[in-house]
Amino acid sequence: MLRYAKSLTLATAMGVSLLAMVGSARADIIPTLKTVTPSGSDFRWTYQANLTVDEKVKKYNFFTIYDFVGFIPGSNMQPANWVFSSALHGKTPSKVLPDDDPKIPNLTWKYTGNTVLGPGTLNLGLFSALSHYGNQAMDDFAAEATKYAPGEVGNNKPIDNVGSVGVPTSAVPEPCSLALLGLGAAPLLARRRRARSQA
Repeated sequence: MLRYAKSLTLATAMGVSLLAMVGSARADIIPTLKTVTPSGSDFRWTYQANLTVDEKVKKYNFFTIYDFVGFIPGSNMQPANWVFSSALHGKTPSKVLPDDDPKIPNLTWKYTGNTVLGPGTLNLGLFSALSHYGNQAMDDFAAEATKYAPGEVGNNKPIDNVGSVGVPTSAVPEPCSLALLGLGAAPLLARRRRARSQA
């Protein structure tokens, strides 16, 4: 299956997505692809995860990057107090519905520290894994953190979000997609959807 088509579909809606992102302040855990670097004949995909605005990370909060083609088991790296797992389906927060191909591994990092992280804007660190492939497509991520809004409905309850992030693909990119990525348009292709828990 050529999952690279996702980035082309997103590219056609880039203007709409950009306006949606600029027009609304969101509070999410957002993994962003930082680098893809050769590692022998394979490639290390490194993501930076950030906590934004009115959230905090408590024990057992997590994020998942879906459909990481060519994943090499045992190659994961993460900050202290984060535990890695991989599955063909999930792990998915209960209030969002990301795209998930059950034949391709997903990468999940779960926080196991006793210290609450945040609230507020915070760099959660670098998270990475090896893939056999260095070509990039767009696929979904999902995360669950904890709402921080003292005095408001839903304070200290789980809060879920889903969006898009760069992942490995075995497909050869089409020239127009390479041009977009070369112009730095990839971050503009990100889309974010969100569901909040109800009190």
